[in-house]
Amino acid sequence: MKAASQKAVNVLIALLIAAVIGGIAYWFWWGATKLDIMDRAANWTLDNVHSGQRESFYQAAGDRVKLVEFIYINCPDICPATTLNMTKIQEELKRKNLFGSDVVFVGVTFDPTRDTPEVINDYAKRMKVDWSGWQFYRGSESEIQNVLTDYKIFAEKTPDGFYIHPTRSLFLVDRENNIRKIYNMGETMDNAEILKDIVGLTKE
Repeated sequence: MKAASQKAVNVLIALLIAAVIGGIAYWFWWGATKLDIMDRAANWTLDNVHSGQRESFYQAAGDRVKLVEFIYINCPDICPATTLNMTKIQEELKRKNLFGSDVVFVGVTFDPTRDTPEVINDYAKRMKVDWSGWQFYRGSESEIQNVLTDYKIFAEKTPDGFYIHPTRSLFLVDRENNIRKIYNMGETMDNAEILKDIVGLTKE
């Protein structure tokens, strides 16, 4: 009788230990990596450079996870470095069969006068953008300014034709169009962190 009781106690202890370990693992895997909702991602209606269609952000991106960059093609450093890093993440997502189906990358130019469809398409080719999971947008000066205001960022043109703009303006948007994280752009981007966050959101 004592042996049976001891066995039951041992089983109970084992179950409690397993529950504790499982809870800790869950916290590290899910709770610790879950991203808070920062804000609602504003919708816009602009010209999709690749398709030639005028469309809204919500409609075109659908219920996919989005990584949104605000750039201008004449940028000498931060913008091309950002796009280059995004194409590296693109390749990792393709290997996971997520790119295009569950994840879409979005670029918005804040220099629509110079960034014509031809200029943007040439830029995309140089950067090895895969159009199956990318969308680039442009619009009028006033439309772009409204989008920048909605996203609480700015782009101020200088006399030499360049722009002063925040380097922290790479937005991670979930399937429900909520902003979940904002990253630094350019060479300081942590591609591994961004990839992890994107993959995590695809599982929500």
